[in-house]
Amino acid sequence: MAKQLNRREFMQWTALGAGAAFLAACAPVAPGGAPAAQPAAGGAAASSSGGGTLVFGYAQKTTYGNFCVPWNYAGTQDVYSRRLTYSGLIQWNNDYSDFLPDLAEKWEFDGNKCTFSLRKDVKWHDGQPFTADDVLFTYLIVGNKDSLWTSPENLVSMVVGFKEYHDGTAKEISGITKTDDYTVVFELTDAFRRPFLNSIASYVIDPKHLLSDKPLEELLPNEGLCKTPWALETGIGTGPFKVSKYVPDQYIEFARNDDYYRSKIKLDKIIYTAYTDGQAQAAALESGECHVGTIPPSEYPRFKEMTHVDVVLSPSLANTAFFLNFTTIDKKVRQAMWWAIDREAIVQSFYHGATTVPGAIFEYGGYGVGPDVPQYTYDPEKAKALLKEAGWDGSRKLRFMVESVEPANEPLYSLVLGYWKDVGIDVEYQVVGADYANVELDKNGTDILFSGQVWGADASDGANYYLNAPDKFPFVDVPEAPAIVKKISVSENSDEIKAGVYALQALGSDVVSVIPIARSPGIWVINKKVKGGLHPVYALWTRNDWQWENITVEA
Repeated sequence: MAKQLNRREFMQWTALGAGAAFLAACAPVAPGGAPAAQPAAGGAAASSSGGGTLVFGYAQKTTYGNFCVPWNYAGTQDVYSRRLTYSGLIQWNNDYSDFLPDLAEKWEFDGNKCTFSLRKDVKWHDGQPFTADDVLFTYLIVGNKDSLWTSPENLVSMVVGFKEYHDGTAKEISGITKTDDYTVVFELTDAFRRPFLNSIASYVIDPKHLLSDKPLEELLPNEGLCKTPWALETGIGTGPFKVSKYVPDQYIEFARNDDYYRSKIKLDKIIYTAYTDGQAQAAALESGECHVGTIPPSEYPRFKEMTHVDVVLSPSLANTAFFLNFTTIDKKVRQAMWWAIDREAIVQSFYHGATTVPGAIFEYGGYGVGPDVPQYTYDPEKAKALLKEAGWDGSRKLRFMVESVEPANEPLYSLVLGYWKDVGIDVEYQVVGADYANVELDKNGTDILFSGQVWGADASDGANYYLNAPDKFPFVDVPEAPAIVKKISVSENSDEIKAGVYALQALGSDVVSVIPIARSPGIWVINKKVKGGLHPVYALWTRNDWQWENITVEA
C-alpha cells in the first residue's frame, strides 16, 4: 500500500536497502566503525556438501524484540533474515512480473473465491507437518487488532469477515476456511485477482503447534508474541534455512534445511552479520569478510572500480520524498515547489549517481511512466510564475517538521530548502523530538514532512496512495481516483490496468501532495566468490524469490 511510513517504519526502512544508502554519511569518508564480533567466515572453505558459507551483512543491530517474529515491518530483518526461515503461500518472482507457488502449489479463482492447494510434503523445522490449520491460525494473527502486522488494511477490505474479526466483533474470519488439511479457501468481497494475490504474497505462515498454547487475546497484546521462545530463540519456520545460533547485536547463523520442499539447498550455512553502520559494512565487503550487502552512495564510485566484487543497482519500490500538506499549501504553490527542485543534480551529488529521478509518484516495471504524465524538470522561472499566479505571500514561512536534524539527512534538507528559497519560498525546521510520531496526524500545523513513499509491487497498491483517510497526512482527496482504483483492482486485462496506472500517475503529478526526489537506492555489492546468480531485491513488505537453491560460495 503506497503511503508515508510512520516513525517506526521509517527508521527501520532507512536502516538498510532503501535506507543504508540514505542514512549513511553521503560525503566520502574512510571506512570506520569496526564490525560487530562474528565467526570467521569470509572465504570460508566449502564443506563436504560443496556449498560453502555465505556472509550476508547488514547495517542494523539485531534485537530480541524483532528477531524471529515475522511482522512485516519496513525493516531489514523482516525483508532479509526472516525470508530465509519462513515461507508464505505464494511469492513474487524476482522481477515482480508474476507470482510463484510457495507453500501453495497452485491456486484457482472461481468468481469471488480463491482456493489454495497446499503442498503435502512440507515440514516445520522441528519435524512437524505443515497443514491448512497453520494458514488459518496465521491469518487470525495477521488480522487481530492487537497484532503488530502493519498493513492488514487490504485484507480488511478484500476478504469476507476480515473486518468484523479485525474490529473485534467476531472470533473467526468467516471468509477463510479449509475444506481439508491441504486446501484453504478465501471468500472475497469482490472479484479481486492480482491485488489479493499481492497481499497474500506479503505474509509468511506461523507454526500453530508452537503458538496456540495461549489464546490470542493473551498472546498478542503488548508484543507478547515477541517474548515467546519461538521469537527469542528458535524461529522455527518452513523456509530454506534454520536458525542454528543467535548472538544478539552480532550475528545470526542459519544452517541449511535438508528437508526444504522446493529443492536441495547447496549452501551449508549463512552468517547474517550486524555492522555498526554503512561504512563499516562497506569496509567488510571491500576486505572480503562479508560476501553480500549494501553500501552508502558515497562508496558507489569507488566500489565500481573494484575487480573482486560485482555492484548491482536495485532501487526499491519506493521513493525518498517530501510530503506537502494538501490543506495548508495551495495547489499551484505545491506545483511550484516541485518545479523549483533540481532532482537530477541531487541524484548526482547527494546519491552519487547511484539511483534515478522518479518519472511519476509511483512506477511499475511492467508499465513504466505514462506518455502524458506531466514531468517536473528543474525550472525556477516556471516556479516563480506559478507562485505569482497563486498570490504567494513571500513573508510566509512553511513549517518542515523533523524529529531531529541528523548529520546524514542535513545535506539533502539543505539542498532542497535552498532550491525553495531561491524562488521565494522560505521553509524553517521545526524540531519536535519524540512528538514526531504524532506530527503526521496534525493536518493544521504541519506543512512538510520527509519520509519514504512506498508503493509496493502491484498497481493496485500504488493506487491506494489516493485513498488515505481524510485526517491523515498527506490528506489526499482526489474525487476521480476511487473509480480508477476499483477498476484496476478487479481487472485481469493488462492494457486496462496500464491505462489506469497512467491515469493515476497523471493525477499525482497534478495534485502534488508528494514530491518524489529519488528512487530509494539499493546498491548491492556481491563478492565474485558467490556463484549461482544471486539477485537481491529490497522491497519492504513484499516477498520475492531469491532462488537460494542455486547459490554457492567458492572456497
